[in-house]
Amino acid sequence: MGKGQTFLSEETKTKTGDKRHLMIVVEEKAGEYLIVPATTWNEKLPAGIQDDSCILNVGDHSFIKHKSWLDFRFAQAKPSIEILQGLLNGLLIRKEDLRPDLLAYIQAKTEISDRLPSKYKYFFEKDN
Repeated sequence: MGKGQTFLSEETKTKTGDKRHLMIVVEEKAGEYLIVPATTWNEKLPAGIQDDSCILNVGDHSFIKHKSWLDFRFAQAKPSIEILQGLLNGLLIRKEDLRPDLLAYIQAKTEISDRLPSKYKYFFEKDN
């Protein structure tokens, strides 16, 4: 695994049934991956609830079937071994990598997002 790789999360219960989210590996540092979930855009929600700073459209990735957005509030730092074990055990489902241009777009938006928890900003600090 590495930057630009994607996988489906474990199933989570929602009001409409069990769902999986597309998780995107945005950055990696010291054996950890910064992963961010994509979620379907809901036109019925009031402005400001959803973050329109990083929109994914149909065709950006095969799993994206509707306009979607990256929910930086739910970003996570996970050890690479934890993700690998999840994939090997079938808890996570591997999907295809992002195109390089889409990864660059997502990385730029993640780095400047005011919704990304500050504890994850270290992923964008330059190593000396």
